[in-house]
Amino acid sequence: MRQDVYRVAYDEANAELTEILSKFEQLRARKDRIEQVVEVLKPLVNMEMQSVEQSNSSFGAPEVVPQEAEQVSQPEPATPMRRTESAFGSGAASRDVREYSRLFNGGQTR
Repeated sequence: MRQDVYRVAYDEANAELTEILSKFEQLRARKDRIEQVVEVLKPLVNMEMQSVEQSNSSFGAPEVVPQEAEQVSQPEPATPMRRTESAFGSGAASRDVREYSRLFNGGQTR
């Protein structure tokens, strides 16, 4: 009987891992597409900034270079727990632990 419990837990974990890997690959492909779009749009942004600089200098206004346009901010990496909670909904990790604990304790909760 104990082997069945381990097999069920293994199968569940394996299915979760497969799902996570699938989502990861989707996100990686999305990241690649966004990076390509950024590369394509970079010359347009540079041309716009140059035209703004030229129009400012023709009016005698001081040159203003927006810092946001030059720097692409990188999001801070999430902690593994936060990443898991955002992927599966808040509190899913603790709910899974309780579920597996019930499986291993023969259905009894602590």
